[in-house]
Amino acid sequence: MIPAVKQYLLEHWVDFDLGDKPDDLLFIKFMDRGIRSAEVGCLTFLVKQVRRSLERPVLIVKIPRYPKNPEANRSLELEFNNLSLVRSRSEKDNIINSIPRPVFLKTIDSCQVLAISFLAGGDLGRWFVTPDPFESAEIKYKMAFDWLISFQKLMGEKPAELDEGFIDKYVNGPIEKYRQTFSADTERYKQYFTKIASNAREKIGKKIKLYPQHGDWHASNILAANGKISGVIDWEDFSLDAPPCYDLFYFIRTYTDALYNSLIYRDDPVLIDNLANSTRYFEVVERIIEYYCKNIEIDIELVNVFLPLYIIGSLNAAGDPRKVALPACERGELLLSMEIENIRNLVTALSVFAYLDLGKRAYAANNLELVGICKERMNAIFKRFIRK
Repeated sequence: MIPAVKQYLLEHWVDFDLGDKPDDLLFIKFMDRGIRSAEVGCLTFLVKQVRRSLERPVLIVKIPRYPKNPEANRSLELEFNNLSLVRSRSEKDNIINSIPRPVFLKTIDSCQVLAISFLAGGDLGRWFVTPDPFESAEIKYKMAFDWLISFQKLMGEKPAELDEGFIDKYVNGPIEKYRQTFSADTERYKQYFTKIASNAREKIGKKIKLYPQHGDWHASNILAANGKISGVIDWEDFSLDAPPCYDLFYFIRTYTDALYNSLIYRDDPVLIDNLANSTRYFEVVERIIEYYCKNIEIDIELVNVFLPLYIIGSLNAAGDPRKVALPACERGELLLSMEIENIRNLVTALSVFAYLDLGKRAYAANNLELVGICKERMNAIFKRFIRK
């Protein structure tokens, strides 16, 4: 397949506004992160142009692992269409330089191929700022949300009011989709779902400004260079009509997960305990929530109303036929079962996955004492959050 794509690129190079035609092209496959089911996954390649023995990254190319799979093809179509839309609305602003350009979506040898422009920069999550993890977190949170706020304001707001129509669309809608996707667990959360709707109704009459959401807003999709955001990638899940604060919660959850994951390989559950109960880290998170809500003019009282909607929405996204991300579904179900009511609870509850992974690591090393400690910590969290 790659030889055919290479031939197509070289034959049509002049059409893509990529500069002078290169002597050759190199395709370097990215490692699959294994997030979604292989059947609906795509293979991603970095394409380097070679001219006078010098190599320079120029494109990202994606092809379905199984070319005839309609869901994999839908993923490519969504990314191409979303990038086209976003760039058309950003063309008069410098922010466009940090959004990939969709070069083409083309069927080549009976396989759909997506090509987008390459953006330089390193993964924000791995970008070193300072040895202090909480200081680094605050800097990275601020960088990520400064960009997001600018982007969302550029895309434009949609004034709304929290009324029965809003509740039907943004509360009952995701709950109904969950029921359709995960029908076996519908009754289990009936009381919790009723409580979510009731909490929303307590805020009837509140004015809201709705903004587009990236939909996959985590540090690995944000590139940094020279102390600023240089690129934002993976636009497949972008939406003009997503629930409020979806990206806010997505980033907090995934960044917190990453902090916990960084502690697992030190084989010390006390480090996980410390993060789960860290006042300092929670203050970092609290400040970014206040900063974000102030800038997009969302009443901070609504944060706890919107948080469960994110948890349900992210679970629905993981279970979508376009992804079938089974590990994410399993963890999302566990998080849903804990009936998270506020951000502090979310930060603490996420530690259960760190104890789970540390326990698996300890079991593989036959460290049964550590396995027992991890089980004890997990049971304590379940006892705290899961309704009997």
